Amino acid sequence: MNKPIPSDDGGIDPRLFVSSVQKAMLVMEAFTREDRAMSIARISDKTGMGRSAAQRFVYTLEKIGYIQRNPDTREYRLSNRSFRFVQSILSSNTTLDASFHLLTRLAEQIEETVSWVELSDQEIVVIANVPSPNVSAVNLPVGSRFLALTASSGLMYLADMPPETVRQYFDAADEAAHARLGGVDFEGYLARLAHAREAGYAMTEKDVDFSSLSVSAPVRDYRGKVIAAINISILRARMQPDEVRARVVPLLLDAARIAGNAAIG
Repeated sequence: MNKPIPSDDGGIDPRLFVSSVQKAMLVMEAFTREDRAMSIARISDKTGMGRSAAQRFVYTLEKIGYIQRNPDTREYRLSNRSFRFVQSILSSNTTLDASFHLLTRLAEQIEETVSWVELSDQEIVVIANVPSPNVSAVNLPVGSRFLALTASSGLMYLADMPPETVRQYFDAADEAAHARLGGVDFEGYLARLAHAREAGYAMTEKDVDFSSLSVSAPVRDYRGKVIAAINISILRARMQPDEVRARVVPLLLDAARIAGNAAIG
């Protein structure tokens, strides 16, 4: 498991911090793509709570409608009431709203999956997605999360961070993440980020379901700060790296620039 990256918010004020809210959120966050339905025992194990405490939080969340129970399997899953949070997040993201047509146009031009991605702690999160029209394609549903250190979108965020912050991400990653980086050391990783920053985009290879290429460009606000990344996930069976650089990257960079202009406005 990746180690948490230290926060720079000055710590927690115990007079204001409500630990029961934190525990309720731990229960909600325990449900993932791999664990969509879970028993109380599994929830207890994933959250680190005792079984009795986990049962009380699950019971409360069920009664207020955020978790539902399957009476046959006695397993729990998130209810569709949780989509209220998604709706609120998307409706308040004015830059995404003004730029969504760019994602749609890219998907039409390239016929591959196009996503709007943002940073969340050590991970990047798919906030919006236009799927490829092809039957065989990379599937990246909204809410998908990936380690920032190894993702092309994450590289664009980290490329704008000071080396000491990048070091925290690098040191917090587990062995599997470093293996995906090819065993590169920290100086080598910084060189990789410098190359991405100079090029204005990053490209990585993936082997999730199908061998694919992931290419991302940063969306910058009026201060030049990276606020999102536009990502295109491309099956290698349909396009190789040289063609991606020649055909896809110019379109991607143009879309990211226009999206940044929307952020300025």
